[in-house]
Amino acid sequence: MGSIVSNEADALLHSRQPLILIVDDNDDNLLLLHYVLEDLGYRTVGASCGKDAIALAAKHTPNLVLLDILLPDMNGMTVISHLRRQPKMRRVPIIAVTALARTVEKSKIISAGFNAYIAKPYMIDELHTLISRYIKLDHTKTDRSDAGNSRSKDNRAAS
Repeated sequence: MGSIVSNEADALLHSRQPLILIVDDNDDNLLLLHYVLEDLGYRTVGASCGKDAIALAAKHTPNLVLLDILLPDMNGMTVISHLRRQPKMRRVPIIAVTALARTVEKSKIISAGFNAYIAKPYMIDELHTLISRYIKLDHTKTDRSDAGNSRSKDNRAAS
C-alpha cells in the first residue's frame, strides 16, 4: 500500500507542474523538446500541425505554448488567432519558434499576439530562460537541474 500512496502523491505533484504545448511539424524537434522540457521539470504535450494544436489547447489548457510559425496545414499566425479566440487561452503565454528572424517578421509576430519569439537554432539555456519569464516551476519536485546543467552549452536544440 505504501507504493500506491507514493504513486498517488507523485501523480498529484506531477499534475501541478506546468504543462507546455509544443507545436512543430518536425518530429525530431518535437521529441527533443519533449525530452529537454521534461528533464527541466515541465510536462509536455505535442502537435505536428495547427489543427491538432488548436484541439490540444482546448482539451488541456497548457500553461505555455511553443508554436512553430511554419506548419504544414496553416501558419502559426493563423493558429494563434484560433487559440486567442478560446477564452481559456487568451492569457496563456505563446512563444513563436521560428527561423524567420528578420526585424519585419519579429514585429509581425508580436503584433499577431505572440508574447515572445525565439529564433531557430536556439540554445537550450536561452529557451529555458525565456520559458521561465512566463511560468515558474514547483521546486518541491525532485530537482533535475543537475542533469540539465551537464549539457554542453554549444548544443543546439532545434534547427
